Amino acid sequence: MQFSKSYKLDNQKNVTFLEDTKAKFATIFDVNSIPYIVVYNKNQQLVQRFKGATKIEDILKVIP
Repeated sequence: MQFSKSYKLDNQKNVTFLEDTKAKFATIFDVNSIPYIVVYNKNQQLVQRFKGATKIEDILKVIP
């Protein structure tokens, strides 16, 4: 993915990008806005969902 390479995120262990070629993600995870950001902890438990435009400060507050 060009975005991950441009921002040097492609080699980060704690960042995952999804390419939903079968368009199932939106249904499974109740995505009804763009952007849509989900944050999980190291135990793979959902911490927070962000729907729509979100300030980076709000995202950083919930990152474990």
